[in-house]
Amino acid sequence: MFFVLAILSLVPFWASPERYLKEAEKEKKELRRENAIYYYRKCISKSPNYELRDSVYLALLDLYEEMGKNSLFLNTIDEFCEENTESNFIPILLYKKAQFFDKEYALPHSEPLKAESLYNVIINDFGKAPIAKKAIERKAYLNETISLPVGKVYKCAVCDKLLKADKILKVKRKDKSEYLKKYSTEEIKKDRCYEHQLIKVKTKVITTCPECGRKKTEIKIKECMRGERSKYFVENIESLCEDCQILNINQPNFDLVYNYAKERFEAGMSSDLAIGEYKGVTINWGAKVGYICWAFDSHPVMFKRGKNKEFIGYLSPNIDRLGILSYCQKKEGKSVIVKGIIAGVVEIPEFTIVITLTSVH
Repeated sequence: MFFVLAILSLVPFWASPERYLKEAEKEKKELRRENAIYYYRKCISKSPNYELRDSVYLALLDLYEEMGKNSLFLNTIDEFCEENTESNFIPILLYKKAQFFDKEYALPHSEPLKAESLYNVIINDFGKAPIAKKAIERKAYLNETISLPVGKVYKCAVCDKLLKADKILKVKRKDKSEYLKKYSTEEIKKDRCYEHQLIKVKTKVITTCPECGRKKTEIKIKECMRGERSKYFVENIESLCEDCQILNINQPNFDLVYNYAKERFEAGMSSDLAIGEYKGVTINWGAKVGYICWAFDSHPVMFKRGKNKEFIGYLSPNIDRLGILSYCQKKEGKSVIVKGIIAGVVEIPEFTIVITLTSVH
């Protein structure tokens, strides 16, 4: 007896609109739309006085529309309007129904005249409803006069812009489909509009060497669309200059050495071990002169590579130290070729490769 009473006590919970709604949302989230529809329908049929009934109908209509169930979508709107004649939700559903027919290019159910009729119902019978303003705007849109090209219609091959046509009619937007049934139309995409015509422009091509930073400028003639010519006035590209191409044949690449040593250094290796087999290797690297570290007795020179990489050069005792320091001071911020021998790595405070500097030019 106790067991039967316990089961009966659960019936209101399992049959409650909240429970049906929760199950519907769960099934919808799992993309089991048919199951979701079943629970929405249960919620509507079992709870005629449910306070969120309008929202349940709206969710159900969204599912029908999403699944392409057009007849069920329209019938459900009619069903709600018949059963809830005093509901403030009626103009919203009528607007959704009008929108269903008010789809200019969504054949076969595009029926602008039927849409206009529904907009009139909203405007005349529910003029104070907030949705009435949208209905007025859409009705005005349907009654706008537009140009309708018929016969042989020539369009831009790129953007579909109308170039010319055998005949151009002035019609109301809502009557467009009817006129298209009366007049045959052949669309031809062959020529281009003014903005998409191909022209030749002078392009300043600036080639920057990623190794040494040297720039080379030349003028080239390029073909482009007229509307995009501003993109071709200047073209920036990266490419090794002739000197760096020669240097890179037998020299270790800076980025290769930098990334290799940094990875090993961050793994806990000492500066001597981190540089590995590159220690003692002669290099010729392109770089920009950063600054001279005057605070150190040996006056090392900091060189910059790219946006955030650098290496430091300690002057070899067997070179013209004063001459190199003077040259680097004059070239500060400019591109140079640095020759030297890889010595190790340091952290001051950022990770930096150390070389023994032999020459700069």
